[in-house]
Amino acid sequence: MYFNILKGAVAALALTVTPALAEMWRCDLAVTRGFIQSPLLLSIDRKTGEGAVYDPIIAHYYEETPVRLSHLKLGKAEVTARWRLEIIDRSSARSKVDYKARLDTATGKISVSANVIAYPETKGARGTCEKIKD
Repeated sequence: MYFNILKGAVAALALTVTPALAEMWRCDLAVTRGFIQSPLLLSIDRKTGEGAVYDPIIAHYYEETPVRLSHLKLGKAEVTARWRLEIIDRSSARSKVDYKARLDTATGKISVSANVIAYPETKGARGTCEKIKD
């Protein structure tokens, strides 16, 4: 299942940002359930400062369409990305979830946090990423 998600995601992410300039990262996170799921794909265009993200939650709730990053801070060895998802569950309850990811591009280590708006709790996960496209 995840292979099919990744296969479609790589193609979709390539169309979301400028394909020739985007670098793509595939990240495996140590998670079991909740608002942070693995694998996570990041597409980053250093020239335009834009990017997109894709994971199993986005695949499910956004009909396999990557989500544009709302904030992208690019450093030489670190990338910080933010995005928000609006999720409607089976009972029609809406949840807004703010995400933040910090990727150390030198080591491939990533930390991701998810904060459900209206709840004081923030969940987090760590993992490793591999650059799959320059």
